[in-house]
Amino acid sequence: MSTIAGVGSQAQSEELYRIRKQTEAVKETQEAQEQSVQPVKVDEYDKANPVGEEAEGVYSVSHDEAGNLKVDYKPTAKSEARMEQPAQSGGSAPVSEASSSDDDDELEELKQQRDALKTQLNRAGDEGQKQALRTELQSVEAEIIALTMNSR
Repeated sequence: MSTIAGVGSQAQSEELYRIRKQTEAVKETQEAQEQSVQPVKVDEYDKANPVGEEAEGVYSVSHDEAGNLKVDYKPTAKSEARMEQPAQSGGSAPVSEASSSDDDDELEELKQQRDALKTQLNRAGDEGQKQALRTELQSVEAEIIALTMNSR
């Protein structure tokens, strides 16, 4: 009986040795993969060094009554004062009805163009095409903002 027990323990030892070698090979492969993976650069917001002027307001995310996410905007006192200033001081020269109507038409046209670009962006499959559409969309949105600010 001792020979049968000896054969069984030898087979177990060989099996354990084989498993140990496989485990070491897997660990070596994982370590090699971890070393070959390069860290991804992540953009970070630096509160200490803001770009541009002082903040116009604070944006925050909250939930509406239905539980959907919404973005809230709370203007700073400085931005509120700047928005009220032209009305109190008389602002710039009075805007004629014709130029106001032209601005409204142009604004409406830009908004329609923005909506069309958003639709194209959602349907685009190619990443290069998406990037071009995003750039164009940013340009149109900047024009909308500029036109809106000029009409005040």
